[in-house]
Amino acid sequence: MHALVATLSQEKGVSYAEQGTFSLASWPFSLKLIWAPLVDALYVRRWGQRRTWVMPLQTAVGLLLLYMASHISELLGEHDVAVAPRVTPLTVIFFLIYFLLASQVRAASRLPRQPCALHAILFTAVSPPPCGRAPPVACGGHDGTADALRLAATAAA
Repeated sequence: MHALVATLSQEKGVSYAEQGTFSLASWPFSLKLIWAPLVDALYVRRWGQRRTWVMPLQTAVGLLLLYMASHISELLGEHDVAVAPRVTPLTVIFFLIYFLLASQVRAASRLPRQPCALHAILFTAVSPPPCGRAPPVACGGHDGTADALRLAATAAA
């Protein structure tokens, strides 16, 4: 999505300075180590370390995506060809989404290489893990996520 908005902005004639501003939205993935200790330390014991963070973060991301879906034409300036995309609101929305996703990845991982939440949950659901301690995507190629879903469904049955 980030690359698509950047491409559409360029086609609409957005300045390089505004495109640079929009690129700041991807910083949370690089800076998550700043708040990672907080995510690791604070959790509701009854829910568990992962669910405390993953479930509310997924809900917040879903709400942000719903908001964005209902306002995307306005944000991208699609109603009028002469109107450029609104870079500042797009940057804020994408920054928030990436911040929430980066926090979720951190919350879901206890493994050395921070896999996505699906893989972290798979490791706790399937015993023994299908590929040692490597994430299914790493051991299964591009179809690894589909394999992970199949394994999780099999373990649940």
